Amino acid sequence: MKTVFLATFLFGLSCMNMSGKIAGLSLEKAIEEADIIAHIRIISDVQLVPYTPKADTREYKKIATATVLTPLKGCKAGDTLKLNHTNGFGCPNVIYRTEGEYIVFLRKSSSEGHFDTMNLYAGQFPIEDGMVLGFYLLRGYRYPDDLKLPLTRVLDFLSHEVKTKAPPAI
Repeated sequence: MKTVFLATFLFGLSCMNMSGKIAGLSLEKAIEEADIIAHIRIISDVQLVPYTPKADTREYKKIATATVLTPLKGCKAGDTLKLNHTNGFGCPNVIYRTEGEYIVFLRKSSSEGHFDTMNLYAGQFPIEDGMVLGFYLLRGYRYPDDLKLPLTRVLDFLSHEVKTKAPPAI
């Protein structure tokens, strides 16, 4: 019984340790620190097979391939992006579903050109039936009234904010 309690406690601590990375984004920080902000569609989800007998738990087990539908920062329409997810940690993992659409805030994570979702799930907003779910970055956001916002409204808002707040390209 003590072993189960200790294991549960240690698992909880590891989740709490990751919680700093899960914290929500401020709009200003998200725009400034993101390498890419875009409306994307996932076109495939590939399982990676580690080449070493002992896999590193930090190694990403899946890489999602996405197509940029609406570029907002750092990309062009039609670009193909490789997104890291399902990295093997107990909690949390960022999961993308094939054919799913998302508004994402991404940071470049490797020399291979892969990207990580900023602050894990805080940088990913799913889109269902033309509605963006849980987009808390919109000024005046009211929980739970604004759990679903029209995609066009979110894209217009982000487009304006990126144009006025993004640091100039070097």
